[in-house]
Amino acid sequence: MSKIIQTRAFQSISLLGDIAIDLGYDAMVIAVKPEVILNCKKVTGKTSFLHLQSVNLHLELTQSTPVIQSKISPLFRQLIDITHTLLLQHNLPYGLDITMPECELQNNSSATMAYLVALYRSIADIKKTKLSKDELLQFCHNFLLDRKIEHNLATLTAAINGGIVYFSKQSSHVETLNINDLIIYYLPQTKETAVKKAYKHIKTSKERYKDNLAQLGKLSALGIVALNKKDYLKFGEYINRTQKLLTDFGLVSETVHKLCIQAMLAGALGAKYCLDLNAVLLICDQKGVEIKSALMKLDLQVQDLPSV
Repeated sequence: MSKIIQTRAFQSISLLGDIAIDLGYDAMVIAVKPEVILNCKKVTGKTSFLHLQSVNLHLELTQSTPVIQSKISPLFRQLIDITHTLLLQHNLPYGLDITMPECELQNNSSATMAYLVALYRSIADIKKTKLSKDELLQFCHNFLLDRKIEHNLATLTAAINGGIVYFSKQSSHVETLNINDLIIYYLPQTKETAVKKAYKHIKTSKERYKDNLAQLGKLSALGIVALNKKDYLKFGEYINRTQKLLTDFGLVSETVHKLCIQAMLAGALGAKYCLDLNAVLLICDQKGVEIKSALMKLDLQVQDLPSV
């Protein structure tokens, strides 16, 4: 009987930089709990090529039928394609039984990168191959490029290392810092159509918006200095300035704007929209209880996000 190999990686959210991350400007992300945990086991002598199960998906594919027939999210379609491709690339003539027992993945690029990192760690372990973190980063980066899957090095580095990752065009590095009293509010509705259109327009016209994108990047550089000094008041200011730029871009709906205002009135040091998670990030500086109490009236799902 094959032993179960457990590997993990981290999903993350943008602290500063936001859309600038995807367009090559400086940015800062933070890994958050819960991690993506994979329990992976070789499957031989069965028709099942891939058995992938998580909180929000149970799926089986045969080796001869990699085409997905059932209606599933684009995220899981992508994860299945990644798994299928990796097994073929590494000449593994058997299937994998993969379970994610406690993880409901958010539908974004951070989840894709975390899954890829954890899966490749599993395959390396199965093949008894030792990998440094730098080698793992390079492999995953090249794999995503080859598959034309959108990603950024800050989020990929966070998936591998955890912690806070500051990324610039020159380098990326992991900071062993903790930010207490981070709160995230997931918005109950999907991204508004106007926000989606604005984001698509910016991506296709980034030269036109390069000055504002550069400003987002500069706020990330300032933010890492503030965190090193544990100046949460200044860090909150940078979050609020980021929110203002995102609003100018047309990426903040009226509903989100009002939520951020209410959070600030309740004592938050900073509040901004996170496009990747369709959520609002708050930095509270020990006033989390009061802020949660004020915002619970809005009937939103709330989750504390300790840094990893």
